[in-house]
Amino acid sequence: TVAKDGLTRCDHASEMADRKRFQGKTRASSLVTDAMKAHISLMSGLLNFGLHNYMRGAMNLRTSWKGFAEISKRKFTDENDSDLMLARTMGYTGVSQFLFFMSVLPSSALFIAKLAGFEANKVEGLRMANSVMDTTNDLMSKRQSCMLLILEALMRASNEFDPEHKKAQEEAVRVHDIMAEHGGGDLTFIKWIGTQVWRRTGRIEDAAIALDQVVEKAKKIENGPNLVFRVRFDQATMHFIEQDYARAKDFMLPLIDKNSTYTSKTMTCVLIGACCANLGLDNQAQNAYKMVSDVGSGGRMDENLKLKVKTLMRRKCQKLVGIELTYVLGFYKILSLADVEKCLAQLDDFEKEIEGHRTVVDEVKKTSKHMLLVDEEMATCYLLKGAYLQRLQRSKEAVVYLKKAINVSNELAKELRKRKRIELYDNYHMPCAHFELAGIALSVGDAKNGKAHLDRVMKYSGYTFQSGMEFRVKLIHKHSMLDDKPRPSATLTEGSDNASTPA
Repeated sequence: TVAKDGLTRCDHASEMADRKRFQGKTRASSLVTDAMKAHISLMSGLLNFGLHNYMRGAMNLRTSWKGFAEISKRKFTDENDSDLMLARTMGYTGVSQFLFFMSVLPSSALFIAKLAGFEANKVEGLRMANSVMDTTNDLMSKRQSCMLLILEALMRASNEFDPEHKKAQEEAVRVHDIMAEHGGGDLTFIKWIGTQVWRRTGRIEDAAIALDQVVEKAKKIENGPNLVFRVRFDQATMHFIEQDYARAKDFMLPLIDKNSTYTSKTMTCVLIGACCANLGLDNQAQNAYKMVSDVGSGGRMDENLKLKVKTLMRRKCQKLVGIELTYVLGFYKILSLADVEKCLAQLDDFEKEIEGHRTVVDEVKKTSKHMLLVDEEMATCYLLKGAYLQRLQRSKEAVVYLKKAINVSNELAKELRKRKRIELYDNYHMPCAHFELAGIALSVGDAKNGKAHLDRVMKYSGYTFQSGMEFRVKLIHKHSMLDDKPRPSATLTEGSDNASTPA
């Protein structure tokens, strides 16, 4: 209720800013209203994220970032102009709050930053972060600016071929020292830096430097054990995804009798079992999987894992749990990558690996009442490939994979309904694939099929990310983007769930 009230106030403030913009006679006063608009967009973005309107929130943040970037480029002769100072202050405050938002939601950080144009204009973003650090007296703003600068420096420092390798390391230390002076040096953040370095460079050794620091310092603080658990679990996950199962097991075994608010015992036991299965230690794998049924549930994901393990134990296919986990955790890594070509290469590897185990998977599914197994990950793989191919403007290939995602998702949903287990499947593949297909159709002027796919999106109400999608669909209708007549040669997709070959 408070967030909705906040959005209403933002809308009202936005209207007021528009009125002032038209009344403004000098460049400085128009700058103030532009800064207000950018700030309002930022607040609306954060509020929408709080309300789970992810798409709308991302649009707000992108608008906000562009606004701040535009303000920072303008030059004025009168440096003492009070309006100019106000606008700059608002601009900097907005940037620091955006950086704070990134640090609060690290798993979404890269995605949001990319949508907001940060990846496209990194130099400008870093310049602004430096300005905040050097000019503001606000501790929170200073700390958030430092966070971004440390991460950027560590990224350069982790690349030994970068000519500024040592200089970047020194820069990271310098900025971290400034951060520590202002109540910084937050251990959770250092942990995040370590995982981010690995996700974006693949260099586990560099990540380990930051993560080992956290473990040493965490021993001396009140919430230390929980933080150590989280760090070691992250490191185990990294080694698992890189297929170093022995190292992953070494990191995970000491955690077996511990628990964390962050990760359930179920996941710990399953991961140990998967490591053992991949190392050919079947008895140890079986013992780890037996422990899974002994621990309490931590929600839908835990229940899902338990059912999978139960079935695999009966069929003596423990290795499949390892394969399954590799995909689930692997997709998490892929979503963190900024390089679209690299994402596609990894997805190709997943697709081949899944198909290589198709016979075993189909055999297990025949006798199981509970299995989602690899189908859910296969649909995710196709969906991501379609989305990434479209980002590279390879629309025809994108359509093929998006329709594959729809087909796999359809079959999986039918099978689970038949077995009365549909509640296990949060079918976000369907609306997401149709949304992508609608975008492809509309981008070539094919309004008829664009509308057909958007209509399909609206049929999947209640699924993950759905509120954001519904908003986007309504927005497209509102702005009459569907009224254009399609060009005869532009038909790329059909608004059905059948995977027909694209024209």
